[in-house]
Amino acid sequence: AVKGDSLIGLVTLQPGSTPNPQGKGEIFPIGVVTVIDSVQRPADGRLYIMVRAVLRFRVTSEDQTRPYRMGHLELLPEMVATDEEATLRGLRERIDELARAVDPVILTERSDADRINALAFFMDFDLYERQSLLDQDGIIPRARAMIDLLTMKLAAKR
Repeated sequence: AVKGDSLIGLVTLQPGSTPNPQGKGEIFPIGVVTVIDSVQRPADGRLYIMVRAVLRFRVTSEDQTRPYRMGHLELLPEMVATDEEATLRGLRERIDELARAVDPVILTERSDADRINALAFFMDFDLYERQSLLDQDGIIPRARAMIDLLTMKLAAKR
């Protein structure tokens, strides 16, 4: 991917899943197409890859013939209709308010959708909470689910 189109798909392994004969564990079906923005290889041999999420996808099947995972995907673009922009803005403002009270995360200025998605990644959510946000069918349902999660976290904090 680094030498080619710089695109990779990221999915999360399901905790506790039993590996198949090729040694691959079960994955959650919803993942994210990412663009590789930078690659660093320090002298100790580790590899640091900085990626940027572009598009959600659903894995419909996997090609088991390769040593690495290769999937057949259904792309899941997320568009915000003009008449939904005000709703999204209000949801983003509520998320910002709750996020400041629960786990302040400093982000650069971004669009409402990009900010919600970035907070879904950077906030202190466990694996299942984060995956449940990714599984939401669009940015507005994700924002509403995020408000529910943040509200529960705030209540638990008190």
